[in-house]
Amino acid sequence: EVASPEVTSPQPPAFDDEMLELINEYFYGVRIFPGQDPGMVYVGWVTTQYHLHTDDFSQDCVRSVTVQKLDNYGGIAESVDRQSCYLMRVDEMYAEVSNDPSGKPPSTGLFVGCFVDVATGVVSFTCEGKESNKVQDGARNKALPNSFLKASSKMLCNLS
Repeated sequence: EVASPEVTSPQPPAFDDEMLELINEYFYGVRIFPGQDPGMVYVGWVTTQYHLHTDDFSQDCVRSVTVQKLDNYGGIAESVDRQSCYLMRVDEMYAEVSNDPSGKPPSTGLFVGCFVDVATGVVSFTCEGKESNKVQDGARNKALPNSFLKASSKMLCNLS
């Protein structure tokens, strides 16, 4: 007698549409290898409104606006700051979290974590596992991971 093959139902998807709507926190990390100057590396998030029209990035390229809602008496009822991008220079982050007054990065390189919660608009960063900067009312809808760097060694960085 020939046994019929066992029929199994396909596995349900790991994340259904309802569950995906509940996910609003995103992370990516950047490992900067030894030899790469962290002063030439910016990491963070850009919005769909960000456009770079030059070969060099600086904080002067960031467009920002403050939207204020006034009450009936002309006072500020609500105020929200928006930017086209939320990028931090890695050497400044390291200087903030390290106790080294020289600000020189460790010989093993650096790891920077970039977080965004699109539901609350909180953008935050870690450097070497220590919380660095946090921006309230940041990117609320579309935040895209981004890094700008100028090479100062053959081994630059690893995005994960």
